[in-house]
Amino acid sequence: MTPIDDRIIHAIRMKELTPSLSVLDNELELKTGEKIRFKDGPFVDLEGIFQEKCANKRCHVLFNIMGQINTLSVPEHSVERV
Repeated sequence: MTPIDDRIIHAIRMKELTPSLSVLDNELELKTGEKIRFKDGPFVDLEGIFQEKCANKRCHVLFNIMGQINTLSVPEHSVERV
């Protein structure tokens, strides 16, 4: 049998002890049509409508800019449910 490096065993044990953020993400998952608020970035404190999740931990948000509805792609962490 090939021995396993102690650093690998330690890394696995630390991963087991660290709470998983993916569980939290699933509990807070937004649904299409829900109102959101921007938590940071150029639109901080403004509201929009969650449209869908997309690649690279981003999401599409419908946002009213000067009377026109546009779709923005923003990082998921930059929005929260209202």
